[in-house]
Amino acid sequence: MKAAGEDMDYTETLKKTFGKRGWYAGMYIFIGMLTIPIMIFFQLLAQFLYPVILVVIEIINGGDKEMSLDMDFTEFSYSYTCVIIMVYLFLLTNRRDMSIFIKINTFGVIFTMIIICFIFYVGLTGL
Repeated sequence: MKAAGEDMDYTETLKKTFGKRGWYAGMYIFIGMLTIPIMIFFQLLAQFLYPVILVVIEIINGGDKEMSLDMDFTEFSYSYTCVIIMVYLFLLTNRRDMSIFIKINTFGVIFTMIIICFIFYVGLTGL
């Protein structure tokens, strides 16, 4: 806090303290550290969406499709789920007006508690 002083942002303090080279190094490290949670988030979205889409396909087509995580583009697979999520997230992040996300974010604690309760319920009843 003493090093930051009146700086409004981490990047200003980084540039003031370490110069332009230090600023670039700090930003590369910061971006690298954010890359791992983004990849984990993407993986979780794909793993949650794939079985849901399989169930919908089974209801519509009426068959029993086996779940496979192999890379296969000949029929619907986990690979297509990743492509769907990538396109969806790309379109979602290109919005200029973020007010809807701010409104949704106000319910974040409620949704987090619902997810935690669901995990505990499934864990306790699955024993």
